[in-house]
Amino acid sequence: MDRETLARFHAANKLILMACHQQNLHKMGQLVAMRSKKEPEDLFVQYHELLCFTLKNVPRYTNNINVLQHVLGHFSNRVTSEEKAYCLRLIDRYKNGNATLAESRDLLRSWVIRFNESSLMDQTFFAPYPFELADLPADMIERGRDVWKYLKPSNAQKKEGESR
Repeated sequence: MDRETLARFHAANKLILMACHQQNLHKMGQLVAMRSKKEPEDLFVQYHELLCFTLKNVPRYTNNINVLQHVLGHFSNRVTSEEKAYCLRLIDRYKNGNATLAESRDLLRSWVIRFNESSLMDQTFFAPYPFELADLPADMIERGRDVWKYLKPSNAQKKEGESR
């Protein structure tokens, strides 16, 4: 991987990283900004360590709300007051556990496309998994905002937890 590939990776994943760990997003951004001043090997090792630590964190629903509101800020002067109010209602429904993250995220993604918002166009936050997974039965995928609570740890994770 070269420095520019790292910069593109970081740019495309900013919102997911923000949802996982905002402070580490900032640290990783500083590393990417210093990419011409650091030795490539050091840069990649430091970034990799931060990335692994960051992705161990399952995004809390409050972090997802922060990301949604951040994205909404990109459009606050371009959508009608009714559209903005509708989006805020969707976010509030998600906050209260009455809607999924996908509802607000998909609405905001439609605005990214509608307004051709280049800074958000390639964000993996809007498509964090293969599209085909959306075709799974609802009872497999609709678990609400705290879906991570339904994940069962693998045997390796169980053994690791027992040794602590």
